[in-house]
Amino acid sequence: MRFRSYKVLSLIFFILGLLFLMNSDSGLLGVSIGISNLTSVINNILGSSLVLISLVIFMVSEGGLEGRLEDEGGRIVDAKTFNNRLKKYNPEVIILDSSILLAYSHKEIETILKEETGKTIIPNAVFREIRDPYLRWVIGRYCQKLEPPEMYKKIAGDYLRKGTKPQHYNKLMKIMEGEMEPTRKGIEELKKEIIKLISRFEKEHNRVPNKEETAREFERHYKVSAADIDVLASALYEARHRKRTVVGEKDLDLKEALEKIRRRGKKIGGYIKDIDPYYK
Repeated sequence: MRFRSYKVLSLIFFILGLLFLMNSDSGLLGVSIGISNLTSVINNILGSSLVLISLVIFMVSEGGLEGRLEDEGGRIVDAKTFNNRLKKYNPEVIILDSSILLAYSHKEIETILKEETGKTIIPNAVFREIRDPYLRWVIGRYCQKLEPPEMYKKIAGDYLRKGTKPQHYNKLMKIMEGEMEPTRKGIEELKKEIIKLISRFEKEHNRVPNKEETAREFERHYKVSAADIDVLASALYEARHRKRTVVGEKDLDLKEALEKIRRRGKKIGGYIKDIDPYYK
């Protein structure tokens, strides 16, 4: 009963915060909408503070930040198990997303890549996301860096932009910028998405993000990325040429797009499998 009261209180603070932010000249994520004045600044400060208090109360009611992190990602299997999942389908081509390359240690990634019998492709856009010098060297040694054809990029982008995350992003941005009337369900969704972002950021940087960093994280995690487009485009290209293709990923948007492609028929979808690293 106590936690239910916390959630109600959290919702009240969140709604009040949104109302103050909508009356300011900048949205929740600091997007400028008009000319700032003293009233707008006060509304912005009050609104941001109330939203932050709401998120803290909500995290307490849910059992803390660590609980949210465990629910969000799930535990991943060791590198050997993941490698066995890839090999199960006897792939001719393996395409790895950056989410997989960053999920394991240098040694584990090197082991996975060394043991693969098929051609391992890392699209150029994925390679650009990798900042670690040693990991870039490992990729250069064991993988082929390729640029998928533009035609397949366009098809991949169309599939990905119809996914849950991009659609969610568009709706939540309209609520945050005051372009859409917020409903109770919409407010709850917005609050949960912001908590996920804060959780991820704190895990990576050991601190809570400020408003500008939250805005960047929101865009990075929910908009369709060039890397995701290139991964899907590369898979479509290889499958179109009748190559048994396995995509290693841990992202909802890629998984949804691949499921849609498989439902459309076996001519291309029948040649593509996607493997994630989570415990089943």
